[in-house]
Amino acid sequence: MPRVGSEEPAAEWAIRRTTSLADVGILLGVPGIGQRVPAWRRVSDRNFAAAVYGSVLAAAVVASLDVGDVGAVVMTASLGGTMAVFYLSHVWSEAISDRMHDPRPYSWARLRAVALWHWPMLPAATGPLLSLALADLGVWSRATAVTVALAISVVQLVGWGIAVGRRTFESWPAALLTGLADGLLGVALVVLKSLVH
Repeated sequence: MPRVGSEEPAAEWAIRRTTSLADVGILLGVPGIGQRVPAWRRVSDRNFAAAVYGSVLAAAVVASLDVGDVGAVVMTASLGGTMAVFYLSHVWSEAISDRMHDPRPYSWARLRAVALWHWPMLPAATGPLLSLALADLGVWSRATAVTVALAISVVQLVGWGIAVGRRTFESWPAALLTGLADGLLGVALVVLKSLVH
């Protein structure tokens, strides 16, 4: 397999580059584990991609369920179930990929590291879920719950975009532009929902 210093394209190398997991071993309470993971997946870094994906997925599920005659309870269960299934699918597929690229015996520590890496996907759905749960409890209508859930998703996308832009470009104008671009993803879902509804 090509490594650093080879002639492979930069994009391919970026996917394959690796780093020591000594710091991950300490975090997981398993010092000395010798696995290697892509540098851009160090546990010390936040997985903004999973958070953005979780926000987009939550908004998409809420928007798609609001088209038909679906009750708030069903929407809440559907959103929670969809997020859980997608999270587990990501963890499982990542674990298989990790195993293919590093054939050493797999361990719970490695699986836990993968699960932690994708974890931000689930908290991203907390706001929309709470909004729908309040409709379940009769605090507000299903229509209000959907509006609030979509608004939360859009705000989260803007926030993730700003955070990524700030870390990437280290300037507020670029960070705000990235946040705006991210937020437009959520707005696009809301517009599509309105057109279909």
